[in-house]
Order: sequence, then C-alpha cells, then structure tokens
Amino acid sequence: MIESTTEPATERVLFEQTGDHGDIWFSDQINLFSNMTAGEFYFRIDAYVGGGFEDIAVDELRLSDGECNNTEIHNGNCSFEGNLCGWTHDPTAQFSWTLQSGETSTFDTGPTTGADNSFAYIFIESSLPQALCDRAGLMSPLILRPTTTSGAQCFSFFYHMHGIGIGSLLIWTIENTTASAKETLIWQQNGAQGNEWLIERINLWPTEDYYFRIDGYVGDSFQGDIAVDEITLLDGECTEATSATIPPSNTASLNLSLRTVQLFVLMIIAGLMASAFS
Repeated sequence: MIESTTEPATERVLFEQTGDHGDIWFSDQINLFSNMTAGEFYFRIDAYVGGGFEDIAVDELRLSDGECNNTEIHNGNCSFEGNLCGWTHDPTAQFSWTLQSGETSTFDTGPTTGADNSFAYIFIESSLPQALCDRAGLMSPLILRPTTTSGAQCFSFFYHMHGIGIGSLLIWTIENTTASAKETLIWQQNGAQGNEWLIERINLWPTEDYYFRIDGYVGDSFQGDIAVDEITLLDGECTEATSATIPPSNTASLNLSLRTVQLFVLMIIAGLMASAFS
C-alpha cells in the first residue's frame, strides 16, 4: 500500500507469500485501519519470478467499509483452509512454514491430506536449500489471558511427523509484557511418529496475554517434512489432556540440545559413509 499524503510517499507491506501453495485458490482478508493514516492511498501488487515455470494469479479484489469478517483471528484458531488466520512467519527463522493443499512433493514423507479429513495444512519443507537444524517459526496473533474462574485454557492441534529424517517440533508461549519477553516451552516432539495425524491437547494457565510460536527443525534427511493442522484454543481445561503440565525450561533446553547433538552426529556419520563408498 502506498500513502500519497506523505512526502515522499510511504510504502507499507500488507501481505506476503512465497513458494508453492498447491493447485487451489486461497482467500485472505486484511484490516486496514491499523495499517494506515487518514488520507488517500494506492495499492500495488508485486509478483516476483522464481526459478521454475510456475505462475502466480490474483482474482476477486474487494475493498469494503468496516472490519473483515474473520472470526478466527481473535483467538488463534486455524484450520489453514485458505489462509494463516492471522498467524505470521517469524522473521528471525531461517525459512518459513508452507501452506499446503494435498500431499507434499517429496516421496515417503509428510501427509497426503490435512488432519480430520480436511484438505489444507502447514508444513516445513526439509529438502534443499534447507539444511540440518534450520528452523521455521510461526507466530500466533495476540492471545488474551482467560477470564474464567479456573484461569485455564485448552490448546489442541494435530501434527504429522513421517519420514526417515524427521527433526523436531516445538511449541512455545511468549508473554506479552513490557519487560523482556518470557519464552516457555510447552511441548516438544522429536523424530518420526508414524504416517498418521496425531492430536495433542495441552492445559495452560497463563497469567499474562501471550503469543504461541511453533518451531519446526529440519532433520538429517530431505525426507523430514513436519506438518501441523487444526489449531484450537478454548477457555477451560481440556477434557482429555495429553499434556497437563508445562515442562521446566531447563529440561526443555537440555532435550533440545541433546537432539541437536544427535542430528549433527548422524550428519557426520552419513558423510563418513558417503566418503567410504565414493
């Protein structure tokens, strides 16, 4: 968007997507009131050519008065059917999560459909140019702390970790405070977990408004796609919680460090074997 009331004109990026998102049309909605000042403005749509023969298309542009009718943005719930529901890519990560419809492009890794008979989901592409231990991060919208008497929230999601080179999947909460942000690891899974979607339900008792961050780490093979789908956050405790307590931060850091060491050892062994047979 380009605001013409300023001199020189102010340009703001309202939306950005990269990479292949499947053979399907997606929709997105953007509220402009928090992204602009009063006055006239223009839209500019930029598309950049990649390294192959793929095409990018846009259709059905509409500008209406009032806020967008997107109820999923308020609490982080997302089925990823067409958009990220207000979740955003972590700019400090090495690469980004990919919104995908149907199966992934790599043989014998990743799901063929979304969870619970849905179509779309997000996943990390572990093929080149990604490297061992590269991270993809996805940040939720701001989550308000619960106002219920119990002070509990139930966070649930589906995950898929199938392939011989699966790395790690971690989920953090980040408190929205004026001081330095407090990051807490609430869940972690490492390695292959079978060719199926699995559900996780976690009880949380937040005392501050906060964000979620979902981190996917590349493993030691291109067959290491990790997928996430059907994120839900509800007030109150989970009726069938699979993770009822938050792991201590020191244990979480130790587990992550050990996993990183294991991945590097596997990479070294693979390199030695390749040299021996060359």
